[in-house]
Amino acid sequence: MLEFISYVNGEPIDPMISYNWRTTDQKQFTMKTKTALIALLVLCGNCAQTQEVIPFHLVGEHIIIKVHIGDHAEALDFIFDTGASSIVLNETTAERLGIQPIEVSSLSGANGEIAVKTIRGKELHVGGMTLRDATMYATSVLNIEESLAHRIDGVIGAHLIKKFVTEINYDEAVLIFSNSEMYEPWPDAYELDIDATMPLPTTRVSLMLGDEEYDCEFVIDSGSGLPIAVNSPAVDQYNLIRKLPTLTTEIAGLSEGKSEAHITRIPEIQLGKYSFKNVISLLSQAKSGATSFVNFEGIIGNPILRKFNMTLDYSRNKMYLSENKSFNEPFRDNWVGFGVKYDFVSGKMIIEEVLVPEKIDDAIKEGVAIRSVDGVEVNFENYHSIKTAMYQGGDPLKVVVESEGIFKEIELERKLFF
Repeated sequence: MLEFISYVNGEPIDPMISYNWRTTDQKQFTMKTKTALIALLVLCGNCAQTQEVIPFHLVGEHIIIKVHIGDHAEALDFIFDTGASSIVLNETTAERLGIQPIEVSSLSGANGEIAVKTIRGKELHVGGMTLRDATMYATSVLNIEESLAHRIDGVIGAHLIKKFVTEINYDEAVLIFSNSEMYEPWPDAYELDIDATMPLPTTRVSLMLGDEEYDCEFVIDSGSGLPIAVNSPAVDQYNLIRKLPTLTTEIAGLSEGKSEAHITRIPEIQLGKYSFKNVISLLSQAKSGATSFVNFEGIIGNPILRKFNMTLDYSRNKMYLSENKSFNEPFRDNWVGFGVKYDFVSGKMIIEEVLVPEKIDDAIKEGVAIRSVDGVEVNFENYHSIKTAMYQGGDPLKVVVESEGIFKEIELERKLFF
């Protein structure tokens, strides 16, 4: 248990974090309108003096913020993840910065144990906040980097969220950390109970399968690119694989290993008063790791969460949701029946997994490179736009694939396969 040693406006302050609260005129970020700026900062009284605003950008479904370690000048790209109870540092970043681990240990990943190297006693700077004497765990994050086609230096979450009211404002692409005593929710915010007693925040989510309803405890996980993932014990308990049409796949988190899972569409997901239909979901079959845990039944990920400007208030065990400009946008779907990743060595888009090989051209196989789409050569800069275009519905695409130096042009049909 932490021993609190100081207070701001009556709020106990974590001794591991030093605070450089900025006044309104010191904030360096751009808002769309003056009205938005006032609404964001002047929540009440002097609260502008007890806020920190951190800009972010989305890569895929992941929130990326800038973090500095110690006195290193390099601004590092960290995933801000409400489902991360530990601070993870990319092992290649640690080597590049000359940061030496002191011991080897392990963490529990999505589908198993991850070998990590423990680093202690470092300072992390996030905007005007400094996390002192921090413990980090160095490991490979290559799976995430290849999935996002983006170099990731680390992952951080709970160490900041647990001591502040934390707003993720997707409309303005900022994180806002506020003193809980001074915080007031947005007037139109919808209030939900959360359980902040565990290392990760959870809330109630209902899985609706026709006449059947399952009331579940789900982790609020902005670091997940899936709308919904159901842990293997709950999958088995509710017989979900028997009750729903599925495609067999594999999942991989930070760890190199993979475990079997099934992709399906849950007919309806209810989060408080909000309902989402035919939601792409993952049914885990993991035997170890977080997706095998029994103390919660699954996770609700960023494809759902980013439809709201969301606030987590651990001090009151509350989550506040305000519909944002993305609320009515459809979920991103996979209209081609296979997954892709970016290979940093070759600089190519690589087919990672074929979900329905019997329904796709024989040239589409795992390990084959996609060299161009509709005449546009795939490269690092346009990887995300081409991937997004492929995964959307529409007319067939002219795709050139390469396997063992042999090029072939095919017509790639885009349709929903289940």
